[in-house]
Amino acid sequence: MKKVVSILIIMLVMLMVSCSSGYTSNYAQKSPDTVYYKGTGTARAVNITLSNAQGGTEQYSNIAVPFSFAYNNFPSNFMYLSAQNQGESGSITVEIYLNGNLIKRSSSSGAYVISTASAAK
Repeated sequence: MKKVVSILIIMLVMLMVSCSSGYTSNYAQKSPDTVYYKGTGTARAVNITLSNAQGGTEQYSNIAVPFSFAYNNFPSNFMYLSAQNQGESGSITVEIYLNGNLIKRSSSSGAYVISTASAAK
């Protein structure tokens, strides 16, 4: 009887070790995404709305052009950047980069125009 119990315990331990040693989740393997927002153009100042790394929205007023915002750990699936020219003339181009790759660009020219870019991972 002791021999059967010992064999069952050894088999159970071997089963547990073999099941747990080879498993890695896809989530654990994925490295954090880096998102970089960039604005350029001839506009002097813009009002900005963007989605942040926590999935929320941030707004900034009278930001000088050019501008940039970087998030090194961006778990959210949605990226959004909008900039409104605050002057009578000028242009504004907004860009969204994901892990160093440009994924979206938008441009507008004129008084108080809005340039918006959005993307999903």
